[in-house]
Amino acid sequence: MTNMKRITSFVHHTTGEGGRISYTYSLIDENGNITKENAKDTFVVIDNDVVNAINTINAYLVARNV
Repeated sequence: MTNMKRITSFVHHTTGEGGRISYTYSLIDENGNITKENAKDTFVVIDNDVVNAINTINAYLVARNV
């Protein structure tokens, strides 16, 4: 039985440990039934590809005209 993870929200924030991503997700089984919803997890960002993606998003948001 395989569950599909659907991210419903995420945020990047800076903590004493460094950059952190917190996110909320639902798990959906192969029949479309929600087996877990509003689950939360968090991790410290150490992967360089993720750091680069965060930097790209931050640069976009800073440059965005309001």
